[in-house]
Amino acid sequence: MAKKKKVVAAQKRINELEPGMVLARPVYGPGGCPLLHKDKPLSRKGIERLRRHKKRFVYVYLPEYEPEVVETA
Repeated sequence: MAKKKKVVAAQKRINELEPGMVLARPVYGPGGCPLLHKDKPLSRKGIERLRRHKKRFVYVYLPEYEPEVVETA
């Protein structure tokens, strides 16, 4: 049987985020509208969007434990 890879996430303040970090949980805005999706790398635009919505922190995967992210065209 294949061994599962351990995935570990950490809570990070918005000012600690860097482009390329991968969200471990989705982020929702007012009324439950999704702002950013889980398992997607953050961009500068995404980080700025979090600031505009006054988010204080998000959960991101620790680099050594990131799941494989498959990008689709």
